Amino acid sequence: MNKEINTKNEDFILILNLYNNSRYSLLEEKSNELIRSYPKDHKIWNLYCISLIRQDKYKESISSFLEAIKRCPKKALLLNSLGLTYLQKEKIEEAVQCFEDAADFNPQYYPSYINLGNALRRIKNNNQAIRSFKKAIEIDGEDTRGYIYLSLLYKNLGQIEESITLCKKVISLNKGHGLAHRHLSSLITYDNPSDEHILLMKEIIDKDNLKDNDLSDIYFGLGKALEDIGDYEEAFKYLNLGNSICRNNISFSIDLSKDYFKSLKIDYKRLDPLDIRTDKNNIFVLGMPRSGTSLVEQILSSHSKVVGGGELQFFLKSVKQSFKEIGGLTFPNNIEDIDANILKLINEHYSASISDLFEGHSHLVDKMPYNFMYIGLILLSLPGSKVVLCERNPIENCFSIYKQKFSKGNNFAYSLNEIAQYYLLYNDLMAFWKELYPDRIFCLSYENLIINQENTSKDLINFCNLNWEESCLFFYENNREVKTASAIQVKKPIYTDSLELSSNYTKHLKILNETLKGLAS
Repeated sequence: MNKEINTKNEDFILILNLYNNSRYSLLEEKSNELIRSYPKDHKIWNLYCISLIRQDKYKESISSFLEAIKRCPKKALLLNSLGLTYLQKEKIEEAVQCFEDAADFNPQYYPSYINLGNALRRIKNNNQAIRSFKKAIEIDGEDTRGYIYLSLLYKNLGQIEESITLCKKVISLNKGHGLAHRHLSSLITYDNPSDEHILLMKEIIDKDNLKDNDLSDIYFGLGKALEDIGDYEEAFKYLNLGNSICRNNISFSIDLSKDYFKSLKIDYKRLDPLDIRTDKNNIFVLGMPRSGTSLVEQILSSHSKVVGGGELQFFLKSVKQSFKEIGGLTFPNNIEDIDANILKLINEHYSASISDLFEGHSHLVDKMPYNFMYIGLILLSLPGSKVVLCERNPIENCFSIYKQKFSKGNNFAYSLNEIAQYYLLYNDLMAFWKELYPDRIFCLSYENLIINQENTSKDLINFCNLNWEESCLFFYENNREVKTASAIQVKKPIYTDSLELSSNYTKHLKILNETLKGLAS
């Protein structure tokens, strides 16, 4: 009996095609059959386990991975895939161990170092993450992944020159690498239409046959660069092109968003907040994307008692899990059935998820913008929490969204009309929350923060029941990693350039001005 299957074997080609065509149920069946003939083949086991993951059979996939690792001599691929599975389930420490084990079994296995670096970032072990990415580059200096991931990390840490150097290296290896161009554009302030990088981006889009993702990246990069030099007509042209590509490649329905927002507006007054006290304090910083949430988190996390958690995914996950545990309910379909038992479960799940993130501090910032949808649930299930709602001039906020290509989610963000319609839904829901909890929500104006930094910051710190510290004025000296599009901005002192950028595009923003007319800034 052969230990490993020949990759040209018809049966192997079959299961590989099933994988490539996302036929995971049949892949599970056929790969399981092949395992009987090749019980020590890591390739077949890997495809079998992946088929389980794709069908949301996580428990089965993990147990199968562990069985495969016992049987197969070649373990690096399996350990790496298991690590990715753990990463999906937010089991970061287990993922790190898998990637480290994969590297131990095969010190030249490139993916293990890439994935290890990204996992280490998740637990803020940035120094080791840097070493891991550098090891990947050492193994294969022609693969761009090590360079781009290291560049992004340096950017988020405020090490701009190092980040620029690595971006240029990626482009030298692959001049059509869209992310590298967009990333480099965000790192540079352009002042000349003949800038070498601007000319290169224009040359590439004219001559090279690029994939949609790379092409849209370069369009967004060009839009930013041309805005820098004041060529607003050309900047908007490229922003439009980039957004059009993104919109054509995603699914979004404003009607579904309307239904979702409507479902959240129930009678919260019938419920009493949980009577729970803790020495741990949660600060939820939320609002529309590009409304100043990253800046506010950076100010707060510059306080000696506060740690920034970033855009945590835990609250909504805790809500969904809690509903599921009560008779298999679903959220938001069964939101009307919410009671004290569900609130208690939300508290327990969320508190458990964040327990290791305080790092010796008394206050933790959860900066997931879309938690604005769940303010009522936050205040009921986590009664000691502080809610900071970041608000920005609607036109500026919406246009800032349009200028940003997001790494994931935000599917409403690639059409000015859809952004405006979504903003109306957001505004209506915020009016609902403010009426319901007028004294529990701190509304922080982005414009006020920019114009009157000290007083606004002091009001923010006071709302969070913290004593004022001067370090909050010097937030840009905070060396924490910032993993958002505003990573560069929050590493600089406050500046006013962003306040009225939309005024340069007035004729192109009629839909925003017409739809959002009359909304408070």
